[in-house]
Amino acid sequence: MEKVDLIEDFVAATAHIPAPERFRRWAALGAVSAVLNRNVWTSIVEDLPLFPNLYILFVAKPAVGKSLPLLAARAVLETQPEVNLGPDQITHEAFVQSLGKAAASVDEQTGEIKSKASAALFLTEWGTFLREPKNDELAMLAALYDNTNYEAVTIKRGKDFAENPYIVIVAACTPNWFAEGFRPNDYEQGLPTRILMIFSDAVKERKPFSFGAAKQVGAFSKVAAQFQAPFDRLGRVEGYIGWAEDAGTWYNDMWLKGFPPEPKEPLLSGYCGRRHLHVAKLAVLFALARDPGAKIIGLSDVQRAWEVLREAEPD
Repeated sequence: MEKVDLIEDFVAATAHIPAPERFRRWAALGAVSAVLNRNVWTSIVEDLPLFPNLYILFVAKPAVGKSLPLLAARAVLETQPEVNLGPDQITHEAFVQSLGKAAASVDEQTGEIKSKASAALFLTEWGTFLREPKNDELAMLAALYDNTNYEAVTIKRGKDFAENPYIVIVAACTPNWFAEGFRPNDYEQGLPTRILMIFSDAVKERKPFSFGAAKQVGAFSKVAAQFQAPFDRLGRVEGYIGWAEDAGTWYNDMWLKGFPPEPKEPLLSGYCGRRHLHVAKLAVLFALARDPGAKIIGLSDVQRAWEVLREAEPD
């Protein structure tokens, strides 16, 4: 099968939009994560699958360019009927209800119930989704991230149940949200430790507008058309993604050292305890984006995963 690099191809295909390259790269990673749709997994602990779903949060001031990469990634995923793509803005309550419907939906090809609560949320307004985060909401999102069945009983909605969840979230917010959103003790446990917070203050260098022709509807239609076939191939990949020997050796060496250096921000200490899991998940994405047919993580994939993660972290 022809080898590709869907991540960097997406970055190049969106170079014309006024958004930081960092956000465009992570939007591509979120899209690849979403199209895999709980069909693939790896493992770093025997008999314990690790799925490559991600929670990604773009953090920047207004007008830096958070939303456009999300919309470009959404356009690509809209070509994939198997991806349960949520609306651009959705409340937490509506999201919970949609998971039960997704798990109970019927596969059009087999006629069987899917029994899989998968969802991809690409949200330009994170604050709409979590206006004032409550403990039960944070706990639910943390449990869903871990891909274990979730069940809870609420007064308003009755029973919430998500079977075989696979949730991908890529969202945008401003730094001000953190002042009223997560409390300091939230960063030590639960949801914030599972979120990849991608910061950027870099406003893309201004260039003359092209005034090129555009359709009235279908924003990013060219990007969507370019990536439809490659994402079709990714969506058909299934099964275990293994590790090349040198990739596993490198990963273990970094794990034993503690994946240095760690961010110095005290609030990220809980997140640092999960960095090895983030690296492994990203390595799966880079491996399949490079060669969907190989189904093996190479040394370059895990090293690239580490480099991209480090580049996004605060010093």
